[in-house]
Amino acid sequence: MRDGGNTGIGLAYLPTELYNAIIAHLEEGSKDYLEFRCSLLALSRAIPRAPLPLDALFRRIILQTPRQAQNLFLRLRKDASSARLVQVFKYECFEADADIIVNVLKLLQSVTDLTIFMGPNFAPEHLENLFASPRTNLKSLSLRFRPYVQRATYLQFMKGVYFDSTLTYLSAWPRSSLPQLSVVQDPLDPSIAPAGKFAQPIVFFRLDSTLSEFSASAFSASLASMRFRIPSRHIMPYLHKHERSFPRIGFLDIATCSASAGDLEALLVDLKGIHTLILDGCPIVSQRADALETAGAEALAQWNSLGKTFALVGAKRARQREKQMKVWIEQQENSHTNRRGGGAQQGGSKKAKKGRKGVANATFLIREPAQETGSKSTSCIPLRKPGNFRITPSPSPLRSLAITAPMVSVRKNDFKEKYAAVKKEFEAGWVSGVRQLTVTRDRMKTTWINGATRVLVEGPVRVKPTSNAEDKHDDAALSDSGNESIPSSSDSRSPSLSSSKEERRRLEFKTQELECPVLCLAGPEKGEFHPDGCPHVMAWKLWDDGI
Repeated sequence: MRDGGNTGIGLAYLPTELYNAIIAHLEEGSKDYLEFRCSLLALSRAIPRAPLPLDALFRRIILQTPRQAQNLFLRLRKDASSARLVQVFKYECFEADADIIVNVLKLLQSVTDLTIFMGPNFAPEHLENLFASPRTNLKSLSLRFRPYVQRATYLQFMKGVYFDSTLTYLSAWPRSSLPQLSVVQDPLDPSIAPAGKFAQPIVFFRLDSTLSEFSASAFSASLASMRFRIPSRHIMPYLHKHERSFPRIGFLDIATCSASAGDLEALLVDLKGIHTLILDGCPIVSQRADALETAGAEALAQWNSLGKTFALVGAKRARQREKQMKVWIEQQENSHTNRRGGGAQQGGSKKAKKGRKGVANATFLIREPAQETGSKSTSCIPLRKPGNFRITPSPSPLRSLAITAPMVSVRKNDFKEKYAAVKKEFEAGWVSGVRQLTVTRDRMKTTWINGATRVLVEGPVRVKPTSNAEDKHDDAALSDSGNESIPSSSDSRSPSLSSSKEERRRLEFKTQELECPVLCLAGPEKGEFHPDGCPHVMAWKLWDDGI
């Protein structure tokens, strides 16, 4: 080395590009961010003159104590250039000085991945202050609430501290490219509040209005993956209350929420793009731990029914669409009839006045009624009725499902045997539903070929950018297999219709092409029992927080 009189090049004089490659490799190989940060700091102290890319220390900031947050705020307030380097910020501590966290985040305007843990020191006003203005750079937002940290109290409830305004503020944000959102309320800790002796805290009070409004907002139009866990709360109806709720959602995690099989079916009917679903802790099936031993076939029948329900979601959606179409057609006919009646009355004779008529007053008109001119003439054009029609049921997009039930516990030695029995019954129900779906589509195809019925094929959701927050996307396209004239889609009340040259292909599909969704019963903990394609593995990659 130079310092020892050697002609070789010392570590302090290596090129910057080489150090960048070394640090990038070190960051990828580290088990966690804290390990990488310590390694980089140790390297900078060992080689103080080396051109190390210390900017990497600011790209990802993960704080785990209130003291760290205070020190970071003091540093960033003096060095604004470092604040612009931060892309990932995570505060993973439920004890905090909320004002300090808010002040730190006001300095970090370039953050793309934001995670905040909120304990009893956080108030709704703090989040209102954070989200009053849109954060256009955000790609992932994670909010985790734990009202009880050290002891359980009703103080938050008595003070009326609810975070409904957080969803309201996010609903007011314009359309963005935020693909990931996580809102999690931790369940009660048995060591702090024993089960049955203390009520589940209320973080969101009026979900019926705030969540339903949020689901149809411009901000939610870009969400592709969402985790929304509110323990023991009935939230499913509010996720699809509006017709345009979550148009792009594909990954949905609503674990720990209260729900039934009927709620689940209605959710999947309206949110047609869901391909991955996590329902851990949701009472969809029997919650008895000994259900398989005592009920036997009856308990297994619940899994058979669940599989069949998932397979037939498209059939129920098609029936609903048919009803909507018929109602729309009836409305158009009534409107057309009213316009014709109004035009005829305008062109006819005036109503005779009551009372005695003189001898010279005629009781009839010889001249013809005046012809309508201009735009009024269009009201007499007859409306062409579409005749009998059906909408083909589309196959279910669901590809993976995670659900827990006490009857199949990963903590018991017989988990593998019970999982195999449940999976077999679930797959049998799925196959039964797919066969029924195939028969229905074949029957429709036959009537269409014979000319007895027009068949409309439901196509993919088409999304187009628009400045109007109310018109976030078109309805699912319907392809007219009869190639006849159909009601125009210009009316916002009518389903969107389009033509296609692939009607025959789209009317056909084989049963074996619709594979049964992957079923995971292992729960959210990491272990050996998660199958390939498990939704939990996908969730760990999305949020990397282990819950």
